[in-house]
Amino acid sequence: MKRSAAALCAALFLLTGCGGGEDDDAKENIKASLLEQEESSVAGGAELTEEQADCFADGIVDEVGVDKLQEYELLNDDLEIAENAEPTDMSKDDAEAMAAVMTDCVDMTELIEEQLAASDTELTEEQQSCITDAIDEDAIEAGLAASFQGETDNPMEEMTGQLMACVMGDMETPSE
Repeated sequence: MKRSAAALCAALFLLTGCGGGEDDDAKENIKASLLEQEESSVAGGAELTEEQADCFADGIVDEVGVDKLQEYELLNDDLEIAENAEPTDMSKDDAEAMAAVMTDCVDMTELIEEQLAASDTELTEEQQSCITDAIDEDAIEAGLAASFQGETDNPMEEMTGQLMACVMGDMETPSE
């Protein structure tokens, strides 16, 4: 009995693999590709940290899966990020999962604030506070999911208008 239990455990170990095979390869390839990019589309043109790239690679493979990432032409046959990959035909569930991974891995508030601070525009403390208050991570996530589905409605439209108002000096309090 002990021998058959040990054999079953060994068989299960071999079937599940010593890593994860295709998933692990895809995760490593995605991470490496993201770290090679000077400007990542995942982070709105900013360079990703190793931690962010790792989070994103693990998240999209775990949440969407290699087969679907290939179906959406995000990964090629070599499990590498496809050149010029811009999904617009994802299912609602996959699009929402991918958007959630992106917003979980990259602090969008910090990213937007850094991008605006890096622009040539000098922002007052009041403008910076207005920007922080206007950023709506739920709207960003919804906007990303919509774009992955090819939808033309922009769930970020109101937030974008509020951000522009902040930058232009029209400091109305963003709606809650």
